[in-house]
Amino acid sequence: MLPLRLSVLLGRYSLLVLGVGAGVFGQTGEDSFGLIGTHQRMSGQSVAVLGDHLYIEGGQVSTWVNGKRQFPQNALEINKTLSMPINTKWTKKDVKLTEIPYADGMRSVKLAGLWANERTKSVYRWGGELHRKEQFEVGHEMKLHVLETDGKGGGHWTSKSLPQSVSSGEIKSNSFGASTFCDDRGFYIGGFSSNSTGDYRQMEMPSPGVVTYNMDTGDLSNTTSSTAVSLHDENIWGGKAVCVTAFKRPLVIVLGGFDGTHRDNVRDLGEPIVYDASPASPKWHSQQRAIGDSIPGKRFAFCAVGAQGRNGTYEIFIYGGTLKDGKGDTFYSDVWILSLPAFRYFKADSTSTSFRRGHLACAAVGRYMITIGGPLMTVLTSGRKMIRGSEP
Repeated sequence: MLPLRLSVLLGRYSLLVLGVGAGVFGQTGEDSFGLIGTHQRMSGQSVAVLGDHLYIEGGQVSTWVNGKRQFPQNALEINKTLSMPINTKWTKKDVKLTEIPYADGMRSVKLAGLWANERTKSVYRWGGELHRKEQFEVGHEMKLHVLETDGKGGGHWTSKSLPQSVSSGEIKSNSFGASTFCDDRGFYIGGFSSNSTGDYRQMEMPSPGVVTYNMDTGDLSNTTSSTAVSLHDENIWGGKAVCVTAFKRPLVIVLGGFDGTHRDNVRDLGEPIVYDASPASPKWHSQQRAIGDSIPGKRFAFCAVGAQGRNGTYEIFIYGGTLKDGKGDTFYSDVWILSLPAFRYFKADSTSTSFRRGHLACAAVGRYMITIGGPLMTVLTSGRKMIRGSEP
């Protein structure tokens, strides 16, 4: 059993902040690190809801306990998939997590896309990067991994063969892109490629377009490689994507992140990008500036989820994140609601928490927004320092 920490934040919707013990983490996957029973910071993981379970995949966990590093590395990769029930009541003392081992040759990554398909009862993992700037062995990069679930929180991983367009370089396996599952298709928008993603280049380079995986046909394609994702002749990375199916056509809303190669060029959350995800006529639209008494500050590495609202509206919840603008670092603990179709922002009452987090993952479960991991961000700007300590 692994401990979790929870914090209720919102009124109509509640935010549960989770951190997990480190018993299943590390390079060997064995409980040999002496961290069992502790609350450890974790980041870079991906999550997906399928049936009655929430699946937590990838990322890394801190090796710091009580101010002391337990291993030479500041963080170790999480090399098992975890699942937790969402159809039963539990507390941080009695919640049960199921461990799902990786398939042979499968590597732990961070910042990957994770797509859950209710029809096939499977979870798909695409993209992501290796930890500590490691490189894939030739022939082991560019794989689409599939978790076939058993309905009880368990399952087994396999790898699917990919089309020739992948091996020829037309499609790249990226990291830090905006990922969502929408209308039986997985979307991975923008991101960057490097030697840690299997592209074998020394520098991180933003990648254009939208990688789309069609669950019905098994086709993997870059649907907009000739069209600038951001509509500003730039490439997006570090943002978030949310699928909206509440209206006539499936839409993918892209928020925040960076434009191009400059880390100072953070996108304005008041200028969302709308992608018409209809298979027959996919198209990008430039949305007019969002309205509201105030607009959330620019940011990346936040989390965002969507839920059906009242009176025909759809609401996107945004939490946490950080901003690097050349003047210093800003870390956020606020929660914002973007209401569609009016594209109006509302700021939620988040005075009950001071958690400032980035590189976290979240999912909508009923009236709850559950967030997993994310280093606790303070005035510290060093990634190494932010992952120290036992606060999850």
